[in-house]
Amino acid sequence: MPDLLSLLLAVLCLSLAGLLLRSQRCPAAGPGGSCRRYSVPGCGFQLKKWAMRGVLSLAFRRRRRERGAATARREPLGSGAGEEAAFSAAPGGQPGCGAEELERPQELVCDAHALDSVYFTGFTEIDNTFLITRLGRRPNGLCEMWLFLRVDGIGEFEHPVHPDMMVSDESEKCWHGGGLMIECLEPHRCWKIQFNGQLRKGPYRHQWNEEEGELVHVKFSFHWTSFSDIFDFNLDSHPKVFAHAIALEKWSPEFFQRVKKDGEQHSRYEQWGQSLGEIEIEGHEKKEVSMRGVRSHSYGIRNWAEIYRYVMILMHCEDGTSAHFTIICVPATTTHLTVGYILFPNGKKAGIDWSNASLAEIADDGIIRDLYQVSFTAGGQFFEVRAKLDKQAHPVVYNGLTGTGVFHECIADFQVNRTVPGWGLVEFYYRDAVGQLIPNSGSRWKKPSIPASSQFTEEHFQCTSDVGAKEPS
Repeated sequence: MPDLLSLLLAVLCLSLAGLLLRSQRCPAAGPGGSCRRYSVPGCGFQLKKWAMRGVLSLAFRRRRRERGAATARREPLGSGAGEEAAFSAAPGGQPGCGAEELERPQELVCDAHALDSVYFTGFTEIDNTFLITRLGRRPNGLCEMWLFLRVDGIGEFEHPVHPDMMVSDESEKCWHGGGLMIECLEPHRCWKIQFNGQLRKGPYRHQWNEEEGELVHVKFSFHWTSFSDIFDFNLDSHPKVFAHAIALEKWSPEFFQRVKKDGEQHSRYEQWGQSLGEIEIEGHEKKEVSMRGVRSHSYGIRNWAEIYRYVMILMHCEDGTSAHFTIICVPATTTHLTVGYILFPNGKKAGIDWSNASLAEIADDGIIRDLYQVSFTAGGQFFEVRAKLDKQAHPVVYNGLTGTGVFHECIADFQVNRTVPGWGLVEFYYRDAVGQLIPNSGSRWKKPSIPASSQFTEEHFQCTSDVGAKEPS
């Protein structure tokens, strides 16, 4: 959340704040006065919301001006910057950094929960094939890794380490762990995603099992190319949703300090694109695949234990619309924050500014059902989204280091405003859900031997910068 120091100072200086701080009770209090998990409007909510909206609008506007000024300084005079300037502007709320620098693996900050994560999804438009990959670099040589694949007519596959997600970090120059490699070839334009090793054939496991199951050799290589601009959550989100979420909470100097700290320690940006490549599965013919999906880069500090739960929708529609919608509960700051965006077919983007969705009404009991519906507005338009979850495609990962914190990746078909079809996923996270504490998590995975018939040489499976290519300057 941008410029939270200014936000703190401004809000605390409001003469109204003193009255509100003295008179408010817990905004989440029920009839008996006890606090519920998710805050609801309480005393002075509307007044607090309007005050926060004004302060945040100014803060967002200032940060965007800073980014624009930094971009102009990097663009030579007369270069016709228009589109190029949009892509070269540094995401992550760091106007002093360039795209090339931020698209590389980031140096992990000095914190036990430091993170540098890249995440890709891909869904075909002609059948049920999909690919989900994620590598999140952590301290002490560890890496969070997700790898889920379904090839229509062949089956579902996942990495043998799943449902655990911890593997060894194998490179400082790209994201590489568990046999999966993800590398930026051109900032905000082109990425390479490769895997060459063994995957376990489905069904997807929801609990750890010492039995390996049916392991199959799988190779794939994709080039991902963007077709959208970057959406930076620190800069492009709509201030109204943050104002609403903050107004729900009980205000105090300590609360604003927590909000400020949380906003400064983590950055995330996303972009949509197309993956073109080949998949070769042992016992089957090589298959050429074209998929569309999202990629994200998330870095800074991320302690999963600080998040109680969230629900996230990632959706691409037949008419070219793409969307991200998240409702999240962080008990220390905002217990019911809605955030996200719409990317319109004409290339314009707009942050979500209102939603009727409630975390209490979406699988709050831990039971994920087949159908969900949410409504929201963005860019002056109303969107009603219906999600139908695929019962056969519901992979799960959890943190084997702690045994708690479970992620559900639920593949879904969507319908927008009852007319436009779409596809993607709904991700559910539960902090307090118990998986299983896995012995030696993060060190069990061994790099598989590669068959002699492999078409990927050792050089092909190294980062470009590791094999003599010129690194971005």
